Amino acid sequence: MFQVTEHSQYTHIQFSHDKGNSIDLPFIHRFMEVLDTISEKTSVLIIEGTPHFSVGMNLQQLAHLAPLEVTTLFATYEKFLNKLETAPFITIAKITGYAMGAGAELALSCDFRWMEQKAKIGFPGVNVGFTYNTKRLQRLIPLQIAKRLVLSGSTINGQLALSYGIADRIASHKRIDQELEEYAIQFAGKSPIAIKYAKEAFLELGSDVALLRSIEAEHYHEGALAFIEGRPPQWDKF
Repeated sequence: MFQVTEHSQYTHIQFSHDKGNSIDLPFIHRFMEVLDTISEKTSVLIIEGTPHFSVGMNLQQLAHLAPLEVTTLFATYEKFLNKLETAPFITIAKITGYAMGAGAELALSCDFRWMEQKAKIGFPGVNVGFTYNTKRLQRLIPLQIAKRLVLSGSTINGQLALSYGIADRIASHKRIDQELEEYAIQFAGKSPIAIKYAKEAFLELGSDVALLRSIEAEHYHEGALAFIEGRPPQWDKF
């Protein structure tokens, strides 16, 4: 279901769980287990689902679950998304095929989203009887655009996702892997402590606390010396 490949400057997770990577409890629990195996020393984690990033919650299962079971499912999924969102390394969603509903939320939980030109992302909750979790979308794009997408249950292409600010980059099927690798490599060599707290500052930690914690780690000593001496910093010394 999950294949983890460690490269010298980034790690790649590729998952395949049925034809559309539909989301159910086994998928969520296994993904959480895999995420726990990723070292905090990782600079970048690329996440990819094939052939579709994820078509969302498994509707065939949902149709037969009681409300309490569905509540448990979504609560567990939200716990996983928070875990991914607060991971100490850079996370990039590589979106091919469809990223729909809960699958779109998975992509929104990553720091960046790259889409193939033919890929689509959708927010169809109102079409199937669910209120879409809008908090991540609201943080990412203007409120009125988020309302337009969510209340209409829209599915949009990569170009429109890029113009709205949902996608960070779109690329052709032939070029996306090479361009994404080049993009990921640019984060290598940066302070993992600084990355960790910079990410937390964008969420709930607060910029003042994030700054204080990064200072306490004393990575700035090595960063300043390395810059002065014209050499790459050695963050693992701390």
